[in-house]
Amino acid sequence: MIYPSGSEIPAHDDMPRAVRETFTEAAKIVSASPRASAALARLALQELCKELDCKKDQLHEQIGELVAKGLSPDIQKMLDSVRVIGNNAVHPGEINMKDDEPTARFILVCMNRIVQRLITERVEVDALYNLLPEGARKAIEKRDAKQP
Repeated sequence: MIYPSGSEIPAHDDMPRAVRETFTEAAKIVSASPRASAALARLALQELCKELDCKKDQLHEQIGELVAKGLSPDIQKMLDSVRVIGNNAVHPGEINMKDDEPTARFILVCMNRIVQRLITERVEVDALYNLLPEGARKAIEKRDAKQP
């Protein structure tokens, strides 16, 4: 039987190269092995956390680092969902990913959303902020330094 290998879920343009390689591998096998794809998506998430300067070794601790830095609750839920589903894909648990291609595809979509929110949106906001005159930026920094 001949069928297309791969997925119609491309990696986000701003996904770091090392993360992209793992993500692309997960996307290529999502139909053939949703369980392996979910496990690879979890690995890609851990690689992304390293790219985001997380210092801890364990993924749940890395997510905790991001939460401590002010991560929004909706992104935290996506991170933990990818982590738990990926974990359960390789360890016996309550989630059986063996025949659950829709969930495996959805966590790949979530990985792209995470990159959009944690990388792309920050780059775009910084670019906009840097358009402000230097005097305005200094006044904002002075105002924010007074905050408790």
